Amino acid sequence: AEPQKVPLLLRRLRGLLHPVGIRAGVGLGTITTALMPENPGWMDGPAFHKARAALETAKAKTNCFTIFDGFGADQDQALNTIYLLIDALITRWTKRQWEAVSAYERMRTYETAGKSLNISASAVFQHCVAARREAVAAGEVLVEKWLTNIS
Repeated sequence: AEPQKVPLLLRRLRGLLHPVGIRAGVGLGTITTALMPENPGWMDGPAFHKARAALETAKAKTNCFTIFDGFGADQDQALNTIYLLIDALITRWTKRQWEAVSAYERMRTYETAGKSLNISASAVFQHCVAARREAVAAGEVLVEKWLTNIS
């Protein structure tokens, strides 16, 4: 497992499904059944129970889209606070902001991102600034580091 990839997976999923908002529950625990990638619905264990509880918590809150559970009380609180802030920003992204941020992060320059979108480098930059891309990326990097260090 590579838990540090959770922020990347969440962002890609939300980008693909935009403008539909999704809620996510991320649980840490063991899996007590065999791994069945072809039919994960048959898998069970504390990891799934924590994820389900986290998702139910997220669904019960108005402006909460991502909840972590099972990482320890302090870690859960820190991860949930970071994602509360990240989600507050990305839930406001427009289609063009999603496109500009995604292109910039793939290509790493505003010029090449702009060419891929048929807009100017300046327009890509403006969309990224309006989306608060740097703040979102900083939060995601912090979560990645935190998740890399779990045992």
